Amino acid sequence: MARTSKKVEKVYQEANELYNGKNFKDGTALFQHVLNIFEFCRSENEKIVALLSEVFNYNLLSEKDFLYRYGNTVYSSVKVLTDLDDDTEASKLQRIKQNAIARAVQVAEYKYLMSIHKMDESEFQAKLSSII
Repeated sequence: MARTSKKVEKVYQEANELYNGKNFKDGTALFQHVLNIFEFCRSENEKIVALLSEVFNYNLLSEKDFLYRYGNTVYSSVKVLTDLDDDTEASKLQRIKQNAIARAVQVAEYKYLMSIHKMDESEFQAKLSSII
């Protein structure tokens, strides 16, 4: 992992352990997914949030433990990215729009999806305009 801080390296290791053996329904490893998004992030906080972005969706840590380990800034950004039971895409995008770190991580995910051809330029621009 080139050019990352000790803090990011530590979270990388912790995320790898948390996601160990966990997969999406299609078989994709959770850790590989967050790592792909991580690669498109720039700041330390963006990278940390990307690595931890699926923790609450898969109940891998309690909110109390998460807050203790990673602090309020990371916690609030990851919570914004977490799917809620009664969530609509519009309500989630509205939450993301209001949190700069979550917004940057969501843009990183869109860039990743474009890079693997699961999203084209027009979709990217439409999604981007909904969170900017």
